[in-house]
Amino acid sequence: MSNTEEPLLDALRTEWLHLLIAATHKLEHCLCQLEPSQVCLRPGPQLNSIANQLAHVAGNLRQWTAAGFGAEPDQRNREREFEDWEPEDVRALQENLLRALAAAHDVISQVTTSELLRERTIQGFTVTGLQALSHTITHLVGHTHQIVQLTRWHLGSRYRFHWTEDSPRQGVPI
Repeated sequence: MSNTEEPLLDALRTEWLHLLIAATHKLEHCLCQLEPSQVCLRPGPQLNSIANQLAHVAGNLRQWTAAGFGAEPDQRNREREFEDWEPEDVRALQENLLRALAAAHDVISQVTTSELLRERTIQGFTVTGLQALSHTITHLVGHTHQIVQLTRWHLGSRYRFHWTEDSPRQGVPI
């Protein structure tokens, strides 16, 4: 959705969508290299597995975008995100995350200046729409990098990089 009368809004939407799409590609790239048992394995006591990260990112995205902007009710169960997951749960976790990413994409694509400036309460915090989207996108990017690191931890030298120096560069650097 482009509105040439609001170039700053267009630029924000474009950047947030770029980060959302880049994170989606990185997550898919990691998950296609892993076995479901690896996705569910915690790297140590009291540490989160990739499955925990997937559930957590999906919950956060939904709460701060789709629910935060009124597109759906807030039904997040944050405590469940950090419980143990089984290998047979991985496909459902991936699908849930893809739905959350799509919902976030829809919110960002349609957000207006007035929605960015309007205050709302999310997770007990009073924030503007601008703060909500900035928070959830940076949160997504941070956890995406944790998932990349955990994937490398699981795979070691078998990890396949998404981009290498001899790959063609496309678009904005990520």
